[in-house]
Amino acid sequence: MSTTALILLIGGAVALLLVAVLVIMLLNSKNTKKISKDIKKEKIKEPEVTFEELLAIVKSKRSSANDLSKAVIQLVRHFPFPEKKGNVLSDEAKKYLDFVFSVASHPNANAKLIAFMDKELKRANPSYKVEIDVYEDRGLNLRRKKAA
Repeated sequence: MSTTALILLIGGAVALLLVAVLVIMLLNSKNTKKISKDIKKEKIKEPEVTFEELLAIVKSKRSSANDLSKAVIQLVRHFPFPEKKGNVLSDEAKKYLDFVFSVASHPNANAKLIAFMDKELKRANPSYKVEIDVYEDRGLNLRRKKAA
């Protein structure tokens, strides 16, 4: 066998191998795309929870820091404060502010969680900035009194 024929044979084998690898990669990427589309269709739904359940979590002294964090995130994402009408707070708005007070005064809440709650609630409910500060301060003051 001549050198030219050997080079052509090796070149052909390498080309055939490259085509096989490309075909396998193409088929694999189609399967990956299909799987990712299926995953997107079957989004994991967060358990539906009511505002009253979230309030019960933050009022419970048995709630962990993790429970409090989840409750704050749920409140921020799914429960905007009621629309503010004038300077008088509605009973519904007082419940939301009681949530803020309960988190701020909770023994398992840390500064990072309280700061996150403050920032996110003010961003989501700008008309309640002053009230959020007042109720947060009340909760922190109560917490300080208990610690002293």
